[in-house]
Amino acid sequence: MTANPIDLTTVAAVESWLNQGSSIDATIIQTAITAYSQFVLTMTGRANLNSSESYSETYSGSGGDRLFVRNYPIISVSSLTIGTTNIPQSTAPNLPGWVIDTAGSSAAVALRSGGGSTILSDQWPQRWGAYGNAPPLGWMPYRFFEGIQNIAIAYTAGYNGVPFDLQQGATQLVAAKYRSRQWIEQLSQVQPGVGTTAYSRLAIPVDVQMVLDRYRQRFLTS
Repeated sequence: MTANPIDLTTVAAVESWLNQGSSIDATIIQTAITAYSQFVLTMTGRANLNSSESYSETYSGSGGDRLFVRNYPIISVSSLTIGTTNIPQSTAPNLPGWVIDTAGSSAAVALRSGGGSTILSDQWPQRWGAYGNAPPLGWMPYRFFEGIQNIAIAYTAGYNGVPFDLQQGATQLVAAKYRSRQWIEQLSQVQPGVGTTAYSRLAIPVDVQMVLDRYRQRFLTS
């Protein structure tokens, strides 16, 4: 059985963790790897965790200065349109436009106002004086103004290969599941002259669960 594009680890990595060299059960291990990888995607709400892809999506504006997208971390943005206005990239704090918000998980595009902008004043006529100033002294910051599917963005997001912690977690869990198939549904086993061996009832080891929680989709999009 060949590897699947969604796989988070490899048969060789699992065999190495099991410390058994090559295995006649490579097909069983490969099947478990792909099944577990799909489980992780479903559990985390992600579409991809081992490579980068390009996306073209539309969103409904919330009126804020940040747009959280469905796929992250964001690597680059090729275009951003609010209504009918193309928003340029901001290359300096005093220049208005979009930037990738790297303060968190690089899951959002933020808008810099550069000290104030009137580029969207025709779409936000009530935003003058939003900071307590009256026209003509007031200024209007960039915003993802409210609307239904009024924002279009084309961007690239993802990872350059499987993150190390996620790969290690996948390797450990598949190895554990491979070994545990020998005592399916057993809670313990008495070994004469040795004692009793108790088996873990955890579906996912605690350390692996902690890794998965880090990659769970945490941002609501519209």
